[in-house]
This record gives sequence, structure tokens and C-alpha cells, in this order.
Amino acid sequence: MVNDAPRLNLEIAHIQAFEDGGKRADTALSIEERNGFGNLILLCHPHHTEIDGTNSGRYPVEVLMRWKRERESDGVSALAGLGDLTEQRLGEMISEAQTALVDRIEPALDEFAKSAPELASPA
Repeated sequence: MVNDAPRLNLEIAHIQAFEDGGKRADTALSIEERNGFGNLILLCHPHHTEIDGTNSGRYPVEVLMRWKRERESDGVSALAGLGDLTEQRLGEMISEAQTALVDRIEPALDEFAKSAPELASPA
């Protein structure tokens, strides 16, 4: 949250590079497979930089696929059929979900602030 508005704090990373010479590239994959949901993982900026930076050897395809499975296993069925999902649309969907979550918990946070204002105020 920045100025009471949800902010997207993640980046979409390719598990196997989109470009032929990129990290963990597999030239056998089609363009559609490279950009398909199964080859994408959501990461914060520091982790995205880490997996594609000088330490990229520590993050082979198998490790990133395991991360993806562990993080997404609960919602896989809800995401089925999103092969044509664009980065922009995914960002919009995440922002909408964050806004909905804030709307749901805001009344509880307001009540908490009334009962414990010293704990509810920003540091």
C-alpha cells in the first residue's frame, strides 16, 4: 500500500527465457510456450534480479518450477485456461484482487485502530 492505494510489488519472470540467449533458455520451446502461464512465475524485484543475475546458476529450471508449484498449487484450477493472459491484464487482475482484499479487511482494521490506537498507527 502506498498512500492508501494497493501497489503491485511483483514482476513476471520467465522460468525458461523468452530470448534464445537468455537465462535457462530452451530453443525447443515455441514463442507461445515461452510466454505461456506454465513458464511464468511472479517474483519480487530482488528475487527476479537474483535469478537472472550473476547467481542465476543457483536457480535452474527445476528449482523455479518447484517454487511455482509450491506457490500456485492452491489456485491452479482457478487459473486454468489463461494461456492468452497478458502482463498488463495480470497486473490489473492482481490490483483488483488487492483492492477487494483491502475493502474486506478495512472495517476490521478500523475497529482494531479504535481499540488499540497505539498499535494501529504507522511507525
